[in-house]
Amino acid sequence: MRLRRLRRTPLLRDMVRETRLGADDLIYPVFVEVKTLLDIDDDLTHGLTRTLQNLCSLGLR
Repeated sequence: MRLRRLRRTPLLRDMVRETRLGADDLIYPVFVEVKTLLDIDDDLTHGLTRTLQNLCSLGLR
């Protein structure tokens, strides 16, 4: 059988697709230094909060 036949229609392509990768499968890394965490200051928490809010507004979790 020719494999092209399996990709003829969108429904068939969906059925034979091996991997589905969506936005829910991705992780956006946010790095914070441990040294900084020991001296938690308002600038760090406000900056981190703003960064996380921006990422959430883009639909990232």
